[in-house]
Amino acid sequence: MLRSLSFGYSHGLKDEEPPEMVANKTINETLGILKACLKAKTVKRVVYTSSASAIFVNNYWNKVVVMDESFWSDVDFIRKFKPSGGSYPISKTLTKKAALEFAPKNGLDLVTLIPSIVGEKSEEYMKLLNASMVHVDDVAMAQIFLLEYPNATVSRSSLAKVQSFKAPGLSSKKLLESGFKFKYSVEEMLDDAIKCCKDKAYLK
Repeated sequence: MLRSLSFGYSHGLKDEEPPEMVANKTINETLGILKACLKAKTVKRVVYTSSASAIFVNNYWNKVVVMDESFWSDVDFIRKFKPSGGSYPISKTLTKKAALEFAPKNGLDLVTLIPSIVGEKSEEYMKLLNASMVHVDDVAMAQIFLLEYPNATVSRSSLAKVQSFKAPGLSSKKLLESGFKFKYSVEEMLDDAIKCCKDKAYLK
């Protein structure tokens, strides 16, 4: 029986290792998963959940209003200016490129999902109110949707809920045109996050 696989992960990077070392680890881990999918011969499609960090860095300073999957973070720019946490966007950008190069060369059906900041329940959540956000449940539903959607053959799909704010937003046009529907509004994301923060005593 053919199966589908969805994956994506974060190392919680804090520049404790050189960016290239971090990127090489992440690329090798990702390609290892893709190679395992090929070896299994039962995986029909892979949904790789990437990150807005793979498209945001440097484009922000070009005053772009809305971004989509055609944008890429400028790795050379990050290496030059060495911002705090720079290993993360470098890793995410190079890994996404590696996955997109590997899949068609090896006949693997790969779709990438690019969430904006995920509205998960965290003590850091209140610092993110001016950012483009998406509910964590919507991300999960989008992963399932892309696994099952028969025409999701283009290797890039975007996921975002855009607010009015200074930084560029992320376009969800392709995902919406495919038939996906967001369940949660910005208000519901904030309500859930604030309630959780209160329950965990992050807020008084």
